Amino acid sequence: MTRPKRKAIPAAVKVRVLGRQGCDCAECGEPLGASIEYDHRPAIILRPVNAAGDDYIPPQNDPDHIEALHARCHLKRTVGRVVGAAKTVTVKGSDAHLAAKFRRLEGPKKPKRKWPAGRKMQSRPFAKVKRKMR
Repeated sequence: MTRPKRKAIPAAVKVRVLGRQGCDCAECGEPLGASIEYDHRPAIILRPVNAAGDDYIPPQNDPDHIEALHARCHLKRTVGRVVGAAKTVTVKGSDAHLAAKFRRLEGPKKPKRKWPAGRKMQSRPFAKVKRKMR
């Protein structure tokens, strides 16, 4: 089943989320400034698709499953990167890490190669070592 396209978050949902949080960041608790980003909890990539195939469970724009964050807090939560760090890598527990893990675990299985019946397996040629007698 194909996954539905991501929908834009309506302005009414954004206002409701900000009102619920009191205009504070859901990650660090500091007041939100001009750079507000919205994060889905649980992440959309981790949600199952509903029976109709047109949305997720819970729905994408359900305000109870959306949080307002600073841009830096959203980056940390989504891919595990810290803004201004000397070295940034995706960390365990981030949304990107979990999505990759689920794709790997739920992805198509590679069939094991079976050796043809009645055919002997060839051995690898080993280099002959000459040893001196003492």
